[in-house]
Amino acid sequence: MEADVYADGHDPLAGALKWRHEKETRWKELPLEPLGNDRWRARFTVDRLGRLLVPKTLKEFAQIKQDVVIAGISNRMEIWSKEKWQAFYESSRQSFEEVAERVMLE
Repeated sequence: MEADVYADGHDPLAGALKWRHEKETRWKELPLEPLGNDRWRARFTVDRLGRLLVPKTLKEFAQIKQDVVIAGISNRMEIWSKEKWQAFYESSRQSFEEVAERVMLE
C-alpha cells in the first residue's frame, strides 16, 4: 500500500497501516516506510479469503460509500470510490487518448 503523507511545515512525520480480519477484534499495524517526495509504503498480506478491510478513516478520506474501482498501476493498485474514479477518468480521458495514440504511432 502506498500513500502520500505530508504536513504543513517541517515537522517530522510517520505513518502506519492498520488492518484486521472482519472477525478479529484486534487491529494489526505496520509502520509506513518513507520513499521520498512525500510517498510512503507498507506491505501486508490479505486475510485467509483474499480480502482486505479498508479502515473507516481511509474510506472516509477516499469518500468510499458503496462501490469501488480497483485500478492496477505499474506494480501497485489503487482503490477509488466509483464516483471519484469516474470524475477522474472523465477529466483525464483526453490525456489517456493522446498517450495511447502516441504509443500506437511508435
